[in-house]
Order: sequence, then C-alpha cells, then structure tokens
Amino acid sequence: MKTTSFTFPLPVWRVETDVFENLDTSSLLILELRNREKVEWCGLDLATQQTIWQGILADTNWWTGSIGCYNGLLLLHQYQNQEQPAPKGLLAVNARTGKTVWQLDGCSFSKTDGQCLQTLRRGATGEPQQEWWNLADGEKRLEEPTFFDAQTAAWSLPVAYSENNSHYSFLSHFIEQQTGQKAVKTINYAEISDCVVLFYYFYDSNFDILPRSLLVIDSTKKVVWHEISSSSSDSTFSGQFFYNQNQMVSLRSEQELLVLNFSKS
Repeated sequence: MKTTSFTFPLPVWRVETDVFENLDTSSLLILELRNREKVEWCGLDLATQQTIWQGILADTNWWTGSIGCYNGLLLLHQYQNQEQPAPKGLLAVNARTGKTVWQLDGCSFSKTDGQCLQTLRRGATGEPQQEWWNLADGEKRLEEPTFFDAQTAAWSLPVAYSENNSHYSFLSHFIEQQTGQKAVKTINYAEISDCVVLFYYFYDSNFDILPRSLLVIDSTKKVVWHEISSSSSDSTFSGQFFYNQNQMVSLRSEQELLVLNFSKS
C-alpha cells in the first residue's frame, strides 16, 4: 500500500469530488482552503499526484463558498456579507483549469442532473421563482427540463456506526483487540480492495483532546496502517474520509491531506 500526503498553505475547509461519473474528473479533488482572512481553491489530480491549479479564483472573495462539483464544473455561491448571508449569485469554474466558465447574478443553486441546472430567484412578491439553464455554458432554457437522479459518483462515504447501533459493540471489540484502544463516538467503516478501513475516536489521558485513529486491516487481519492524530480542525471534512475502488482520502491535519493507495499495481 502506497501513501501520499499533500500540504497546503491554508486549512482545508472542504473537499469536493465530481458528483457525476466523468473520466476527466474521476481522479480530481477540488479543495476549498480557508482561514479567517483568506480563501483559495485548488485542483488536485490523484492520478498524477499533482496540484494542477491553486489560488484565489476570479470574481470571488471571502464570502464565496463551494456548493459542489458537477460534470466537470465547480459551482460556487457568492454571498453579500455576514449581515446578508443569502446567496447573491452563482459562479461556475472549470474543475480542471480553475477558470471561470459562466456567472449568474441574483440567483441560488437548487439542483442539477449534470446537464441542466435549476436555480431559484426571489420574485417581486418575495416567493422564490424557478429558472433553468444549461449547466455547461450557463445559457437559459425556456422550458422546464425533466430532471433525473442518474448519479454514479466514483467516490463513496463510509458507513457510520453510532454507539446505539447493533454492530457497534462488535466493531469496538475488534478495534480493542487489534490496537488496545477503546473506541468512543461514531465508528466509520469501509471495505476497500481486500482491506477494512476504520476511522474512530478513542479516549487517552495522554492527549489534551479526544484523539482519532485511522486503522487499516487486510484480509489476513494484519494491520497495514495505523495512524493516530490529535490535531483539532474546524473543517467540514474533519472526522471523515471518502474512498473509491482503490484509494482513500482523509484529513491528516487541518492543512494536510492523506491519500492511501490500495492498488496492487
């Protein structure tokens, strides 16, 4: 198993993958990097293990936040300020280049099927009105499209087992046998290649805050990776990992991303 880590100049606030299966973006991660003064974005290609673009995006400021990545486009909401948190516009950025593709003022994101986009705009009476656009170029559609839910994302989230789940005691006992650690709170579980991946918190009096542990066990019950972290983070991504058929991505610290590659090649 190979490991790679990526360090960034700002804390990792959010990590996006393409919601729709797309050969051009299946290995691409889009990161929102943010602290109290600055926000940047970057595109990270796991196939080449390279950061392909990074920096402040055009037409954005600190009050801009990512919505998600859809069929090669990163969608961003633009906000007025703290006193007016409602979206004031929508921005589409090419996920491969970081270049702005189109911009829609005065509307907010509702949903997309990867081809068509539905937005909401507040009408004269204050009620939200629906509008429809081509996702690729931001051109308006005069007729309402038929949306579908054909989402085949390449990445998955682990199964989360809470303490009142019937499987929790078995997983907790297994973790304690392997590591001597007594898991607390939720245990995140996934099967990748021929391995089981477990992400959990545990109590240890030697740490000032509740430490978390990433544990990987192969089919012979051999521990192939075990890492403990006690760093705190305000990221929306903290305490979680996601994976595809042969890779797993986790936040090692607030400014470092860890990638485990399970491929045998």
